[in-house]
Amino acid sequence: MKKYDIGVSIVLILISIYMMVTASGYNEAVSGTAMGPGVWVIILCVIMIILSAILLLRALFGDKLKSMMQKKSEAAEAELAEEAPAEKIFDFKSPGMKRLYVALGVLAVFVLLLELFGFYIAVAFLLPAIMAIFGERRWWMMLAVTAGSLLFIYLVFVLFLSIRLPQGIIF
Repeated sequence: MKKYDIGVSIVLILISIYMMVTASGYNEAVSGTAMGPGVWVIILCVIMIILSAILLLRALFGDKLKSMMQKKSEAAEAELAEEAPAEKIFDFKSPGMKRLYVALGVLAVFVLLLELFGFYIAVAFLLPAIMAIFGERRWWMMLAVTAGSLLFIYLVFVLFLSIRLPQGIIF
């Protein structure tokens, strides 16, 4: 599991950095405030970088820190190291990696839908697809989460913050 934590944390840090650079270009302030639409994105990206860094550190040094905190003897550590099976770096055919490949395909379709049809239709595709990948099978739950998320996004970003969400070429 550590190898996947390392990979996920590095990918999330890179995505966050890219999003921060992109959001820094949103310099228009919302009417009556000094904060533009990019500020919230940057705040979320900083939080995601911090949490991803914590995950990365736990994956890299978690066992070492745990053993230091418990002050195990060297003999016990050597015994545990002998018993631990050799871990593969990555198993590209594992079920988890197959889910990752499908999720990356879903994200690619999301980007295409975002460009063609706009934000709402793209998110209406993305949320149930990701929920299905992670094992959700109740259609009513997928529908409720999608509708609730879209309503929340509309209320907060469009009505409250007056931010225009991406519109597609077709709509």
